[in-house]
Amino acid sequence: MSARREGFSLIEVLLAMTILLGAIIVLGELARLGRRNATGARDWTRAELLGQSLLDEIATGSRPAEPVEDAPLEDEPGWLYSVELTPTDEPGLVAVEVTVSQDLPKEKKPVHFMLVRWIPQPEFATGPAEHANGEASQPALSPAP
Repeated sequence: MSARREGFSLIEVLLAMTILLGAIIVLGELARLGRRNATGARDWTRAELLGQSLLDEIATGSRPAEPVEDAPLEDEPGWLYSVELTPTDEPGLVAVEVTVSQDLPKEKKPVHFMLVRWIPQPEFATGPAEHANGEASQPALSPAP
């Protein structure tokens, strides 16, 4: 008489379990990488929007065009910004560099995003002061030689 086989052998079950476990590990790693990349993309996008907003505020005059270093953003906890003004070779223009970064320790690899825009050179808050002979005063920044 021949023996009839009714189920799987132990080696077949172990092999199937190993393949299933390997697939679960690979899929879990792919999900972790996808989540990490999505979080990074979200943070970069947020930094870009915050930097563009700050630069627009400076360009329109609703925020003063003055140097700032690592100041917290009022409406965005966990984010810092810096502003640097650099004279340009073009008369009447100044380069405004805005840097937005997350307020995280360096080991967590915080996002740093920088934008530069040339804007008309900011005048004093009340406009240029007139001298006694009618000439306007020199602006605060002058073009680089």
